[in-house]
Amino acid sequence: MPGFFRVLLALVPRLFDLPINPNRLCAWVKLGLCVVALAPLICLTRPRRHLLSHSSKRRGSVSARLHPNERNAFRSLCQRWIGHFAHAALTAQSGAGSDPFNKSNLSTRRILRAHPESFPARPVHHIASTLLHLACWALLLCWTLSPLAVGAQTPQQSHAAQPPAMSPWVQQHYRGEVDAATVVRRLNAAAAATTSTPLQFKGVVTTFEPTSTGLGQGLLRQNGCSLSLLSAAGEQATTLAGSTPNYQNTLHTLAQLTTTPNVFKNGCTDPLLGRMGHFATIVGTTSQGYYVGAIGQLNGSETAVNTYVWDAVNEKLISMASNSAGSSSNLGPISVADVNGDGINDMVVPDFVAGTSPASSVAVFLGNADGTFQAAVLYPVPLQGSAIVLDDFNGDGTVDIAVSGNTTGVNQAVAVLPGKGNGTFGTAVVSSAGTGSAFGLVSADFNGDGHKDIALFSGAILLGKGDGTFTVAPQAWSTNVPSGSALGMVASDFNNDGKVDLAVVSFDPAFNAGILLGNGDGTFSFKASYALISESDEITSSDLDGDGNLDLVVGSNGDGGFASGENTKGSFQVLMGNGDGSFQGATVFPGFAAPQISGVHGFAVADFNADGHLDMVGKGQTAAGAAALSVMTGDGKGDFAQGPVTAMQAAGETDLVSADMNGDGKADALTLLEASFTGTAGALNVYLGEGNGSFQAGVSYPLPAAPVNYAVADVNGDG
Repeated sequence: MPGFFRVLLALVPRLFDLPINPNRLCAWVKLGLCVVALAPLICLTRPRRHLLSHSSKRRGSVSARLHPNERNAFRSLCQRWIGHFAHAALTAQSGAGSDPFNKSNLSTRRILRAHPESFPARPVHHIASTLLHLACWALLLCWTLSPLAVGAQTPQQSHAAQPPAMSPWVQQHYRGEVDAATVVRRLNAAAAATTSTPLQFKGVVTTFEPTSTGLGQGLLRQNGCSLSLLSAAGEQATTLAGSTPNYQNTLHTLAQLTTTPNVFKNGCTDPLLGRMGHFATIVGTTSQGYYVGAIGQLNGSETAVNTYVWDAVNEKLISMASNSAGSSSNLGPISVADVNGDGINDMVVPDFVAGTSPASSVAVFLGNADGTFQAAVLYPVPLQGSAIVLDDFNGDGTVDIAVSGNTTGVNQAVAVLPGKGNGTFGTAVVSSAGTGSAFGLVSADFNGDGHKDIALFSGAILLGKGDGTFTVAPQAWSTNVPSGSALGMVASDFNNDGKVDLAVVSFDPAFNAGILLGNGDGTFSFKASYALISESDEITSSDLDGDGNLDLVVGSNGDGGFASGENTKGSFQVLMGNGDGSFQGATVFPGFAAPQISGVHGFAVADFNADGHLDMVGKGQTAAGAAALSVMTGDGKGDFAQGPVTAMQAAGETDLVSADMNGDGKADALTLLEASFTGTAGALNVYLGEGNGSFQAGVSYPLPAAPVNYAVADVNGDG
């Protein structure tokens, strides 16, 4: 209860917006209670004749019924108590910390007992004693809850440190009724209310780049599910230069997760089926426990897959080999699975044969127990195939091969080679997939019917019939993604709802990983997108830290190994999952959320809609290909929403800046039009802001020479 009264006393001036210091309020309450305590004394000491004029005709007044000794004793008692309480109130106001009370005087009953001869047992004594008790204990309670009792400075402390002086604005705003420390606390609380959490771009601290000495880095799953960070040298990273154990704990800490790591309730073996192929991967382990790695296409025209057998315990290379698929081959990304059921992983690689249209093949390399591979067996595919995925598409329990590609022109299709379970495959069965460029695919059961479906990088969803053929779903997964911008994809359950979701690497409007949560019926809803390092393409998922939530690795992977993708020059990135479909990374705007404008770049920052929060404006293209200014409105917390879009004068406008050009208090936008786009001279285009995030039609001011750059300033000092 004392805590409740203390809080109530402090909140009174705030609830009613009163400019009253809590200490001063407490002092006023004490003085008021002192006045209440005087009431019995006034009644006891009023003249007898005055009281008799009102009540002596009936039973006599209270004063008339008191013995003179009683009145004197009560007067002495009340004077003594009132003196104590007045002293306490003044002491609290001055900040002193001494106790003005003598504990022997805290009970009126003790005083009455000490002088029984002066207080005859009459009812009025009980009334007066009760009133004095109530008043005294109320005053004592107020004194206990005052700053004097809850941490006010002692006389020695009061001179030790004084709060800093308040600025004139603060003094005026708070009317001089609070100290500087209270002002700071209130301002901090206001700031906390507008910014829920600090902006932390965690995607940066979980990015792996080559060291200053040129060493590449990778993550390798160890026995017991822990991760080691490896540093390697050489063009294809064949020489180990260093190892850091238990790196899953470092990733967990860097991402500032609150989950429990190293549980691995679902184990740490990642599925091989349904995943996109990678240009560098770990195929598996030999019978001696050595790792088998493979590196495929590095320069766009590889005719062989290079494999390596590596002793991780002694950190040395055992052997390496080149596995050719033919002199005219153009091998693509590598997919790994045990296609013949011997417990040893095999390699399946698409082989686009140049000069044939439409025709390609699939090369199958069956693995041996010592880390070597048998000669490639080629299976023709009636498509210009570019990517494959391994899964059981006809429900017979064996691994099949699905190849994405185009038949003619923009007609895309998927060809399924049914597996026989012994490492061989049957004739391809082709399913049409509409129009687009089907250069990548993943598989999973997206609609929960027990049949494996396919998601193409082009945006189409193919629903499996369970016999190796497909139908095109009416709604594409790429509803929120610019067409043809996907470079990589992985299908997993990121929010732990039992439905398959998608994570898609896209390059439009910038390199990002977009999260699409599955609805369980073959459709998807956009969740968020996260910034990625430039040229990112490959992506996979794994529970890296063992907290039960899937994480994303933007780079190549395979059988417990994670490293750089094909185009990221030795770098790769990790986004740690929160278990609800979100990840610990820097979010991207507009990402997948703004299909009406793409390719936004060249940003300028100002408050374009006059709401007190900084916004961004950038240059982009509408769905029709027209140049436009796109405003992203900020909420003051680091998040942005799509704002108005304003048509631009020309497609070649550059060097976007913001300034108030007409002095109306609204932010305007300026661009530079180079001479090469006008055909004559350059121009400066001015878009006057409307104050709501939109702009007026641009006005072009020709420049006398071909402009290269410009700056905005008050050069003549006229304001």
